[in-house]
Amino acid sequence: MFNFVTKDLPEGRYEPIPEGRYRLRIIDAEVRGNKAGNGEYLFIEWEVIGGEHEGRNFRSYFTTEHEKSPKAVEIGLSRIRRMLEALSMDALTDPMQLKNRDLDADVKINPPSDGYDASNDIRKFIVAPEGPTLNIAASRPAARSEPMDDNIPW
Repeated sequence: MFNFVTKDLPEGRYEPIPEGRYRLRIIDAEVRGNKAGNGEYLFIEWEVIGGEHEGRNFRSYFTTEHEKSPKAVEIGLSRIRRMLEALSMDALTDPMQLKNRDLDADVKINPPSDGYDASNDIRKFIVAPEGPTLNIAASRPAARSEPMDDNIPW
């Protein structure tokens, strides 16, 4: 039977994950209009992969257009650039290209503000260092100048 009484249900307060470095997966990405109707932002929902907080989610908002705040746009676009660099992406033409991609990031806690509870956000995207270039010629054994006598009949 479908019957719920508010006082009998758990409160379900959201507590942010502790600050630190996490492996994250983008589980949702879309461009949305802001409440005032004078701008747009890129909405990203992140999921923690691995560790004690695996499966926890939080959201980020990157301003991409705003009639009254070019500084907010500049900040939003620079954050998108750093995210794309951490994802090893040169371009983004559709937010869905971000879905199910993983990256490492330093996560922070934003304090409660304007009636909203404390929440998580990205402090810094971590760009994976480029590994050493493999020198294939140097990794192969040196060619023998004389044939090997290994007693193999073929």
